[in-house]
Amino acid sequence: MDDNSWFFLCVLVFGFLMCNQPHHTFALDTISIDDSLTGDQTIISRGGVFELGFFKSSKSQNHYYIGIWYEKIPVQTIVWVANRNEPILDPSSSKLTLLDGNLVLLHNLSNIPMWSTHIASNSLNTPQVVLGDDGNLVLRDGSNPSVTIWQTFDYPTDTWLPGGKLRFNKKTNQSQKLTSWRNLEDPAMGFYNVVSDSRHKGNIQFLIYWNNSKLSWDSGEWDEKSNTFLLAPELKLDFNVIYSYISNVDESYFTYSLYNNSIMSGQIKKFVRSKGMKKWNLDWVQPEQLCDVYGTCGPFGNCNQDTQKCECLPGFVPRSSEDWSQQDSTAQECKSACQDTCSCNAYAFDSRCQLWDGDIVNFKSIASSNRAREVFYLRSEATEGRLIGFKGVLTRFLKYNLNTNMFDDSERKGDTHELQIFNFACLSNATNNFSLKNKLGEGGFGPVYKGKLQNEQEIAVKRLSKSSGQGIEKFKNEVLLISKLQHRNLVKLLGCCTEGEENMLIYEYMPKKSLDAFLFDARRKAQLDWDTRFNIIGGVARGLLYLHRDSRLRIIHRDLKVSNILLDENMTPKMSDFGMARIFGGDQIITNTNRVVGTFGYMSPEYIMGGTFSEKSDVFSFGVLILEIVSSKRNHSFDNPEQPSTSCKYKSNYSSTWRLWNEGKWSEVVDEALGNLYSPLEVIKCIHIGLLCVQNRAMDRPNMAEVDLMLVSETDRPAPKEPPYTFPTSSYKPRSSNNITFTAVEGR
Repeated sequence: MDDNSWFFLCVLVFGFLMCNQPHHTFALDTISIDDSLTGDQTIISRGGVFELGFFKSSKSQNHYYIGIWYEKIPVQTIVWVANRNEPILDPSSSKLTLLDGNLVLLHNLSNIPMWSTHIASNSLNTPQVVLGDDGNLVLRDGSNPSVTIWQTFDYPTDTWLPGGKLRFNKKTNQSQKLTSWRNLEDPAMGFYNVVSDSRHKGNIQFLIYWNNSKLSWDSGEWDEKSNTFLLAPELKLDFNVIYSYISNVDESYFTYSLYNNSIMSGQIKKFVRSKGMKKWNLDWVQPEQLCDVYGTCGPFGNCNQDTQKCECLPGFVPRSSEDWSQQDSTAQECKSACQDTCSCNAYAFDSRCQLWDGDIVNFKSIASSNRAREVFYLRSEATEGRLIGFKGVLTRFLKYNLNTNMFDDSERKGDTHELQIFNFACLSNATNNFSLKNKLGEGGFGPVYKGKLQNEQEIAVKRLSKSSGQGIEKFKNEVLLISKLQHRNLVKLLGCCTEGEENMLIYEYMPKKSLDAFLFDARRKAQLDWDTRFNIIGGVARGLLYLHRDSRLRIIHRDLKVSNILLDENMTPKMSDFGMARIFGGDQIITNTNRVVGTFGYMSPEYIMGGTFSEKSDVFSFGVLILEIVSSKRNHSFDNPEQPSTSCKYKSNYSSTWRLWNEGKWSEVVDEALGNLYSPLEVIKCIHIGLLCVQNRAMDRPNMAEVDLMLVSETDRPAPKEPPYTFPTSSYKPRSSNNITFTAVEGR
């Protein structure tokens, strides 16, 4: 190593610099079969660069660790720790020794290992451990020193020393990583990791993760021509330092000369120390500012470099996927590449084409400078003239000047929405040309198909039937309404397609399909244990409360039923089908309609009789849904199954439920498939709430805030009044009470 200058790249320097403690050198650089280190004994590398021994991490606690540090630096700089998660209390009664071919840290002079190299039994004739001047501790065969059995360079902690390799194993798809200290005095594994990886965007780069999952910073792709990273050109070293990237069939890795890696608060830092200096000097750090942290402002957010504050792009409000790139020779080809990719949301062209897939993350404006003008194009949708049947939605791009932080809106011809526009060819390919094998079901709107996009994302495509009478109105309503809603218990609308005569809605795919597919199937309902049913009830209640009170818009769903409750892989309920939903103004409580639409059995009496609907109409539907979930019985039934459309009398199951509840026979309401495997208190609570929700008068029903409170806590609940009615279906005519027959249900 050059005596004039030393370097290390420091990432997460949690507890690097320790107070020097006196140590006794046990041997020069080697631990042999009959040797061991204990107390203040150490070994020092042959050139006197590194030292190995016990060190104390905290001034306040007697916690000791085996570690490696720079020997010549007055302030102890730890570069590797063995027992980082298993501290010992007394180094004088512990020892580091060779045992059965392994390097082992034994506690209290016993045979209880606190740490070990964990090498399988081998036939080493003369095992020995050697500390090198590069800081690498090597377990080898003394009779054949070229054979390395184990080395610390393969198991770095938070520091990457000169000559070490940060690997990506192509066979196992695993990255070797550096992990921060827990804090300044605790070398236990912390929350930040540095890896070299090629899976994030396709090309090798450095990534910093928080908690092993959240991306905090990336270096940009490795550019072999400039021998540095595209987003971190400062990493190009001087002083004739070698910085190399190697790739073969088994692995790819970076290696450095006179360079070192570690982590502090998710930052990667470059330190320099010249001969004679007593401390390391910070030479470079990334991410240096807020705007340098990957995705710090979230989806469609812009980080202003001048103010270091987050702001929304024009047309978006506060509420993330990745950017990716490909080579195109001209700006027009770059634009066409984005237009032809149904998941592309934006592009930019400078010397190369960059495409952004999904949400726009890591967007930041350029500080005022003399740099050439750069333009970012955000995909949007515009209306051209008057829309007829919601046709004519065009894909266009809003130009965003990175230097001026302004959108060029001269091309704007209509309102923008936060929805992705899919083309027909893309959806046809995703659904295997809308094949029957991909068909999930069909409703009044039209058929629904399962699809898979080019990025492997699974989707559900709702295709408007050309024969659907009110379909185009429902289509427009659902697009304009649900695109404004975000809640874990509402199905997510990804985008739409309006091409020619085609009108389609694209949703996230729900692998478990709808609740009724389980609830009313004698075989599949066994998968709905009581905990699952209770969680579904709670999830739907929270989703409905969000629509009524917590969303930006006050929404009345108007078609809440079990077939409109979709289930994800974890059986989490998500409300769907907002084609009949209505928006209420801030002070609006109730409204009327001349056309009553909905599903028989879920509609409230005031809606059927007078076309009046409100939050309490949804509450009524929710009550029906609760009782169906508890009983696994459909609410509606007919007393003449042979001719249900002409002369039968409609009967509601909530009427019989109310009768059993009145007689104290609530257990007879519960689905027999549950046996006795349910919570009686929770079942009683759900039946009680369900009956409160289906009361005849809207004013007697609780609102969803009260329902949610009753579900999650033990509060006083009033006695439910008798639910509404039965009537002949042949005489059903909305807003004409003379044509509706009411039949009182007497308790027995």
